[in-house]
Amino acid sequence: MSEIRQIFAWVKNIAAIRLHKINPNFLYLAFQSDNIKNQIEFSTVRSTQKTLSLKAINDFSILLPPLLEQRAIAEVLGVLDDKIDLNRRMNETLEGMAEALFKSWFVDFDPVHRNIARSRHSECNEESPAGARGILRSAQDDNFIQNDETFTAFDHLFPDAFEDSPLGLIPSGWGVEKIEKIISRLSIKKRRHLTN
Repeated sequence: MSEIRQIFAWVKNIAAIRLHKINPNFLYLAFQSDNIKNQIEFSTVRSTQKTLSLKAINDFSILLPPLLEQRAIAEVLGVLDDKIDLNRRMNETLEGMAEALFKSWFVDFDPVHRNIARSRHSECNEESPAGARGILRSAQDDNFIQNDETFTAFDHLFPDAFEDSPLGLIPSGWGVEKIEKIISRLSIKKRRHLTN
């Protein structure tokens, strides 16, 4: 967590608060707590735009442990916040990778294209090395063959040809079916709302 300056400010009419006997990071975290959020919500004056008076701010109550404990609490919670943020960013990255892989395999059919290019390459190798280089070069230009094993490790599970379907070209041996034919029962259960 980044260091918080020793002065907090609220925009509209600005109120600066000098901190005494409180760690600024601890105060920042305290303002994220439900306790302070509820006090702010209760103290705001509702009009076209919510406002919070200096008197209301002065009347806020906060649990205040000794300064050393405040620093320790702020440090631990800061590390946890950083870890949560890192996990969130990692999840976004993994989700992006999963979407890219799904699109590559089941929308663009890249493994099928690579298998077709490999099959043509091996046929050309038997006939003429020059022809093989030409097919491989055009396949590489179209990003069908990639050197990274991550992309090619499962290519053997895909066919090396396409066939026509109502949806257009699909990998050979694959089919197009209505959902009702591939699942035995689809039911929607209504949730019961409990009342006290």
